This record gives sequence, C-alpha cells and structure tokens, in this order.
Amino acid sequence: GDGAEVQEHRLVIPEGREAGPWLIELTVDGENYFSDSMQVVLHGPLQPTLRIPLASKQGGLRNALQDSGLFPGKFFKVRIGDRIVAAEYDARMGGAAFEVPAYDAAAMGEDAEAVPLWLSADGGANWTACGSMELFEPIAVSAIKPPKSGKGGAPTPVTISGENFVERELTRVRVVKDDAEEGDEDAVQVVEAEAPSGETVTFTTPQLAPGSYHFEVSCNGEEGEFVACDAAFTAA
Repeated sequence: GDGAEVQEHRLVIPEGREAGPWLIELTVDGENYFSDSMQVVLHGPLQPTLRIPLASKQGGLRNALQDSGLFPGKFFKVRIGDRIVAAEYDARMGGAAFEVPAYDAAAMGEDAEAVPLWLSADGGANWTACGSMELFEPIAVSAIKPPKSGKGGAPTPVTISGENFVERELTRVRVVKDDAEEGDEDAVQVVEAEAPSGETVTFTTPQLAPGSYHFEVSCNGEEGEFVACDAAFTAA
C-alpha cells in the first residue's frame, strides 16, 4: 500500500542457460511461485557488425548493428562516440536498428572517418564494442551528361557531376522513371556506379523504355542515403 518500502534484489542468472527469452517467477516462501509478466532475454557472446559502414554527417540514416545472437528486446541502446541513442530489434535488418544522428564532433569525436560504436542489450548496463563507422560530408548532385540515352533506350554511359562523392565500392544510382504507372517493375532500377573522384560519379544506364527519367545517387549502398539530381534524362 501507500508508504510501503520498495525493496530491490539482485538476480544472478545461472551459467549454462540457453540464449533466448526466459520467464522470471518469484517466491517469498520457497514453495509458491508467481510471475508478473517478467521476462529476461539472454544473449550469447556478441560480435555485432555494422550493416551500412558509411553514413552522411547530416544524420537520419536507419542503420543496424547485426548479430545472429540477438533476440527481440526492449532495452537496446547504441553508443556513437559519447552519444547514446535508442535502438530496436529489426528482424529485416538482422539486429539492433537505430537512426544515425547528425555529426557532433564534441560528442562523437574529432575523427569523423572512424567514430567508435558500442551496443548494449540491457539498457546501458553493459556495452560491447562494435568497431567504428565512417561519416562523410553530405553529397550534392548538380548535372548529368549526356542528357539522353542511345537509340531505342540502349544502355548509355553517364557522368554525374557534384560534390563530396565518396570513392568507395558502395556507390549506387537509382534510375527513376518519372511517368511510371503503378505496378511498373522498371519504375525504379538500381545500378552499380563508380566515384573516380569527389566530383564525379560514372555508371551505365540499363535498357530503358521511352520516357523521362531522373537519377538519385548514394555513396553508401542500396540501403543508403540517395540524393536526387534535378536534371532530366530522356530515353528515346
């Protein structure tokens, strides 16, 4: 009742328990047990890896620390430098998903190319080191060349101009059909690209149906942050 003293007791989990969710039942007399929907999730040794190794300094990317030993839970947290953010289990992403915050050198370290990461599955009581994440300056896309495809929408080498492109093997371009109808399987196609410099991205368009298209560039893979180019591309 009101004014009753609240007592806390430390629970030690016996060794050798299998990983997974376990129900906790309490007893005050050693004979009768009761539970109040209390559950603990046991994880084996964790070695999480970062799903998307690069992210823009502007923040907002949904990323994840992956590990096959993780189970759904409510107490995931991710530490990025000294910045702690909430995380949630996402089966599709294979682990604890979180939103990358905007870069803050004071909280995340001066070296944006190697920001250290940690994962906690118990609300911050214990942390597992997870390597580091590289943050890059937000990219800008300004122009494309040529502005139209070869005859009959044939595959065409294209150069995109801009700023802050990252010279990695994760560069991708989305080819988006502007007048696509619902259910059109070719409405959005993703192709591999190269960033030979910080100012250019090169790729070859797939075979295109006649129409107007625009391009979107990502420097951190197909699940990364795509930036659209306003310039139109025409397939004849």
